[in-house]
Amino acid sequence: MENLNHLYTFYIVARSGGFTKAAKTLHLTQSAISHSLRTLEEGMETKLIDRGKGIFQLTKSGKLLLQTCQNIFGDYDICKEQIRQLEDRIEGDITIGCHVHIGTLWMAKQLPKLKRLYPNLRVHLSLNAENQFLIDELLAFKTDLVLIMEQFLSPKHHNVVIEKAGDATFLMFASPQYIKRTSHINTIKDLTKHTYLDWNDSYPLLNLLKHDLGPLQLIKFKEAIFMNNSLAIKNAVLGGLGIGILPYYSIKEELKRGQLTKILPKTAKTSVNVYLCSMSERAGSVKLQTVKKYFLAELKKLFSAAI
Repeated sequence: MENLNHLYTFYIVARSGGFTKAAKTLHLTQSAISHSLRTLEEGMETKLIDRGKGIFQLTKSGKLLLQTCQNIFGDYDICKEQIRQLEDRIEGDITIGCHVHIGTLWMAKQLPKLKRLYPNLRVHLSLNAENQFLIDELLAFKTDLVLIMEQFLSPKHHNVVIEKAGDATFLMFASPQYIKRTSHINTIKDLTKHTYLDWNDSYPLLNLLKHDLGPLQLIKFKEAIFMNNSLAIKNAVLGGLGIGILPYYSIKEELKRGQLTKILPKTAKTSVNVYLCSMSERAGSVKLQTVKKYFLAELKKLFSAAI
């Protein structure tokens, strides 16, 4: 039987997607990791990893072995969590994959509160704008929980547990000083006189509204400015640079203080579903279920406020 240390080294390297991150996790040098993997490959008489210049990829044998390792070490992690629960402890590392919109504008703000509740819990946040990337990271067990935003999410993987957390409403906003400096917007046609902010020239935020806006898709703005960060767009809109589409949950306080004005609120408005996803194999993890329950409750409160 193969040495469990070699198997665990392979498991961490495969999950990490390379040697550098795995070396930090295992507290080993990269040469020690390479030696361990060579020993494992020699013992199994097969190549597990394709190593090329700047390339890291599992072979078919490597992918099969990773599935087995996930069962072995996944069950071990769950057992550790159950033992910790017997001692009333929620601790250790948990990695949350999160859509960048809600990650920068909401999730990051929740981590201090979670840390106060569970001081020995270390939460790592991984942000990405692509939902498929977040799901792929979950399937590879690189994350424990993912929070995604999608107008419709169809379950494509039987082992992914999907729970709807609520609906995020997106609206168009501008600052009062921007409107005062330019002109009021009473119709869709008025938008042609204004500066619009979005992520890139594919207008992903505007496309969220495509089912609701109709003729807005044909509008050519006076100027379009791109910045690939939700918080940057929010701050730019607050600063009076132009108009932008923002999730309501992120600007409630600014609206109360009169720092923002809704633009065409009956027309430029849509809802996007928010989901929490986890792996069915981790259903027995007390730590994961505790964190998941916490975020579900907080998200439901977040989305329950009237607009």
